Amino acid sequence: LFWHTSISKGNRVYVIGGTNFSGDVSSVYLGIINSNGVIDNWQSLTPLPQASRLGGAIILNNTLYYAHGTTILKTNINFDGTIGSWQSAGTLPHFLSGFGLVEHNNHLILIGGKIETDPDTEKVYYTRLNPDGNINGWNETNHLPHVVNRGQVIKNENKLLLIGGAGPGPEYFTTTYYTTINADGTVEPWATSSYTLPQPVCCAGIAISTNNYLYITGGYGNGYLNTVYYTKLQSSSQELAVPLLKQT
Repeated sequence: LFWHTSISKGNRVYVIGGTNFSGDVSSVYLGIINSNGVIDNWQSLTPLPQASRLGGAIILNNTLYYAHGTTILKTNINFDGTIGSWQSAGTLPHFLSGFGLVEHNNHLILIGGKIETDPDTEKVYYTRLNPDGNINGWNETNHLPHVVNRGQVIKNENKLLLIGGAGPGPEYFTTTYYTTINADGTVEPWATSSYTLPQPVCCAGIAISTNNYLYITGGYGNGYLNTVYYTKLQSSSQELAVPLLKQT
């Protein structure tokens, strides 16, 4: 299975959609992480209404959201981690795949991706979740410095990072971009970190540990990768090129 979407909360991991060598799939799996870090088995859950790949997912409270194409779906998470039936929660601004999707302060943020009939996009959108868990329309906020799809996107508190990814050509990137998410779901202009990946990477796994280490595993960059890279996340004051000014 590849080009699937994975999302975790607590000791539960959900794997949604993806592709195998027979084609796209609609499957949804649940794995429970034991205290020793091992997942003993995977449980099949209610599948997506149709096969899907390169989507995005978030978990907010007890609701699992999955977005792909033009649709955002939602389902309730039961006390045992299983899910109910999938329902529509709204639509995306246009057909998208390979984008980043995060939640902040009850807002959804879409980062980059690939449009169905056009090249990769640099656009970033945001919307607010209504009390019923649905959305009504999207607004644009500060775009990425260039087009990116299948980049490694992750949120750390109110900071948003996009690392690597792919562009037209295809071209694969080593860059790290970051920004601050505002309370209303907009993002500040993107900055470029002075630290880059050792090699171009797209389509990889990304995670942050509890002690603020960032990990990027596998992916693709002019060939399939089995590498694992890590770095310590720094504060904004260490990253931004701002002079230190004192009265003394």
